[in-house]
Amino acid sequence: MRLFVAIELPERIRERIVKVQRELQGLGGVSWVRGENLHLTLKFLGNVKEDRLKEVKGVVERVALSSSPFSLNIRGVGCFPTLKRPRVVWVGVENHTPLYDLQRELEEAFEGIGFEREKRPFHPHITFGRIKKIPDERWTERLLSFREEEMGRMEVTSISLFSSTLRPTGAVYTCLLEAALGGGKTCMGGKG
Repeated sequence: MRLFVAIELPERIRERIVKVQRELQGLGGVSWVRGENLHLTLKFLGNVKEDRLKEVKGVVERVALSSSPFSLNIRGVGCFPTLKRPRVVWVGVENHTPLYDLQRELEEAFEGIGFEREKRPFHPHITFGRIKKIPDERWTERLLSFREEEMGRMEVTSISLFSSTLRPTGAVYTCLLEAALGGGKTCMGGKG
């Protein structure tokens, strides 16, 4: 199973991001992430054998228990690696300190059970499009018009473990565990 740990987005923020997608869609060259798949990835685990699932869930629960809820501002859009050579279109995340702490704790805890540490620095973002072919100048100008766009403020009260199934129509994410930050109620699976 392909697994990752992420923060789910409230519906109102997803709707706002999808609205920006619609405004950029007509300019072509981008494969857009479906609204229900929008999330903020904290740790990509890759292919994990099913017999390790209980251990992985335990790490997510322990890290969540030791973390406190916090707020994030979702704001602005941009591209990785650069506007001249875009591959990923993202929505920005502000108020990073508690988010960086949470991500670092996940990295350390997963490294402790044998998962490789991410080599690239953590740049919190929400991927909402992938570039298939370099868009023309009009697209870049239009994208830049959203670089300060306010998407909303959200409270982060849980983290989730997802499985990702790749299909010809796109990835399908299934929530296997939602763990409340600070020891609140934990939900096992059932979300799609």
